[in-house]
Amino acid sequence: MTLGRAPVAFRRVLGLDILPGSSAEAGEPLYACAVVSDGKVVERIERVRWSEIASLAARHGVDAIALDNVRELGGEVEIAALMRSLPAGVRLVEVTRVAGEQLSVEALCAITGLCSGKPSPLETAELAAILAYQGVGSEVLVFEEETVITVGRGRVPGQGGMSQERYRRGIELLVRRKVAEIREALERAKLDYDLFVRKSGEGYAGATFVVYAPREALAGIVRQERGHDLFVEIEPVRREKLEYRALGARAREPSRPARSLIVGVDPGMTTGVAALNLRGEVVALFSRRLLGRGQLTRMLYDLGYPAVIATDVEPPPSYVRKLAASLGAVLFVPPRPLSVEEKRRLAEEALSGSGYRVRDSHQRDALAAAYKAYLSFKDKMEEVEREAERRGLPIPLEEAKLLVIRGEPVASAVVKVARRHFGIEPRAAQQPLPAGQEERPGASLAPIVEQLLSENYALRRELRELREELEEKVSALHRLLRVRGSAPSSEVVRLEARLESASRELERVRREYEGLQREYARAVYELTGLVTGRRCAALKLSSALRLLDQGLLRPTALADPLIYVDKDLPLELLRDALLKLKDPARPMVVVVKGAASSLSEALPLGVVPVPLDMLRSAVEWGDFLFLDREELEDSLRVACPAGEAERVKKAFEEYRRRRAAELFRRA
Repeated sequence: MTLGRAPVAFRRVLGLDILPGSSAEAGEPLYACAVVSDGKVVERIERVRWSEIASLAARHGVDAIALDNVRELGGEVEIAALMRSLPAGVRLVEVTRVAGEQLSVEALCAITGLCSGKPSPLETAELAAILAYQGVGSEVLVFEEETVITVGRGRVPGQGGMSQERYRRGIELLVRRKVAEIREALERAKLDYDLFVRKSGEGYAGATFVVYAPREALAGIVRQERGHDLFVEIEPVRREKLEYRALGARAREPSRPARSLIVGVDPGMTTGVAALNLRGEVVALFSRRLLGRGQLTRMLYDLGYPAVIATDVEPPPSYVRKLAASLGAVLFVPPRPLSVEEKRRLAEEALSGSGYRVRDSHQRDALAAAYKAYLSFKDKMEEVEREAERRGLPIPLEEAKLLVIRGEPVASAVVKVARRHFGIEPRAAQQPLPAGQEERPGASLAPIVEQLLSENYALRRELRELREELEEKVSALHRLLRVRGSAPSSEVVRLEARLESASRELERVRREYEGLQREYARAVYELTGLVTGRRCAALKLSSALRLLDQGLLRPTALADPLIYVDKDLPLELLRDALLKLKDPARPMVVVVKGAASSLSEALPLGVVPVPLDMLRSAVEWGDFLFLDREELEDSLRVACPAGEAERVKKAFEEYRRRRAAELFRRA
């Protein structure tokens, strides 16, 4: 093949073509290979395995790999795996995709004159390498312009004593120091990123950086590590599907969708997102782990145009501020952080009749932020509708509302959209009126004055926001200087970690205290019921047998001969257990979980079963089942034959009187 003069896209290109009878589905495929360097074919190889491509590309230092059909490398997962194994910066080119059209290899031969007829696999590999070298074809975009850096513990410490705990803390502090080191390197290189951390004690159990730059941009800044104590992995973010860009063409900005959105965001390890249209209707509600701003931006553009980005806290998180700035959206921040009760109420109002459901607190907070922003703009947007109707202007109301959200006065926004919609220039931009038809003095300046007033309003609002941001940063700087002036940075980190640990411990103790308060309230209620005779207590069978074995229980000592069968036992074992616990001088009532009728004949004489389902007031607490006495008596009337219930009740009362008399004599 001979090369004509053409612009050079790459200096070294590796061309590939799959051999006949070989395919990615049938096992490891084989390829014909040709390497072009500075316009010359420097190596031809008739058979190359898929697994050898990466090492071959590294050996020749190629800038690109070219094929006539990238699907010959396999599916999207296999293509991504190959691209990850290549040196950073190597591109993938499909030479048959030209100016958005798919051409055959034979058609390329005819157009370029580089070959004739149907070329062999080796000739096709050469053709692909030469065409890519000359800038023909399209680059295959496998990855986003984003990279994920994951930092974690090399191994998770198992169970152990104090030395094991110290070792775990040492690893987590090591991970925290590595995260700080990577953060410093990224900021030094002026690379934009988001950071998600999993805190543990004084250190980090792990962290994930989402860096908004391609993998090759991190060369020399952050390196991969795999050690005994920690690891650092660097992975490019794979696109949801392969995309193509003509060689030499610039990436196009996404076209702005017609629908405008108010988007609430609650960032963190799990990020909640809620999107409303300008009528306040929910169009999306979801949450994702480790959701980077780049991925969220793509998801939002699939839904519409994000006009407002809202948060539920003040000051706004860095994630939210950066997202609003990158989208060119208005940032909505409430005057004060929203309370949990307020967020719950706002979320319920927003969801009314929508068909959506909040699945976690992140979605609730994001939805509350979005709806709070909508309510703050609602009156102005309704005023736009009234103004357009008053003037009789059938205009795209959403465009006018968008201008109002950005700070334009209502009347000015309506007029501006009407001019753009109907293609009418303001009077100042038109030709002067003929002589004799002059307007009154100053009339021609009215549109200019209106426009200047609008711009002045927007600039004053922007100035106010900048001043607030400056004051916030100055305040934060003063706080930081005060802390650093009183303690070294390492001491600050240690104190912050101790404060965080103390806060978690305080939260744990608070939960325990609330639980104890509930237990105390339950104890007072049940003991009051026992003292007044309103309640009675059935000892659990498992507890009774344990106390009997320990010599701490005598069947005749039970105030109420009540037993709750809390464990499943064969009938023979249950019968033997109840015989041990029954006082021969009085009947016994046993509360059972299943049907009582099937047990009546199998139980010892004088033992009356009552089903638990009939005792609606029954509450398990500790070793007992507490019951309402009247409810138990009613259940006995149903469960016992006629007259038997009254006999059991009288036996209970007689036994209690006898026990009270004995206690009185002993006193």
